[in-house]
Amino acid sequence: MSNFKNILINTISKSIINEIGESNIPPIDFKTTSPLHYFFHVEINGEKVVVDVNFDKFEIGSEEWKYCFSPTLRNFNTYYNVGYDVGGDNNQYVKTSIKYLLRILSTVTAIVKDFISKNDPDCLYIEGSSKVGERGEKQKNNTYGAYILKQLKTIEGYSSIIKNDGYNVYKTKK
Repeated sequence: MSNFKNILINTISKSIINEIGESNIPPIDFKTTSPLHYFFHVEINGEKVVVDVNFDKFEIGSEEWKYCFSPTLRNFNTYYNVGYDVGGDNNQYVKTSIKYLLRILSTVTAIVKDFISKNDPDCLYIEGSSKVGERGEKQKNNTYGAYILKQLKTIEGYSSIIKNDGYNVYKTKK
């Protein structure tokens, strides 16, 4: 599955993502309620909904931590999971138009960048919720994740890689 994901991301990056993912989509204004919670509003099909973005700290050594971070990334001190949902439903934004979807993803990326600048975490794990296709592949995670991964690669001092069904953003050693 990982090889398929690499091929898919490479293909998407060279075609669609290069056209729409060059950081030229302005993010929506966002706010925080705590250092670990951000939100913003977006209109979907005429309805104003809230998009929540949460950062949950991983317990080092937990099963989730082992799943999300490869052994080469386990020498850091702070690890966070990045979760986001639209209107209280992590599947809601599949119902929106590409125009709003890209603004949502652009804003999530801006929030991740803001979180990194304020908190200086060592590693982040981001995984989109799945929309399983006819053959079982996670279509939404692969496509939307490719967009986010391309944007996250622009963060100075950090690098991004694919890990299982998600993406790691981690500090590069200097």
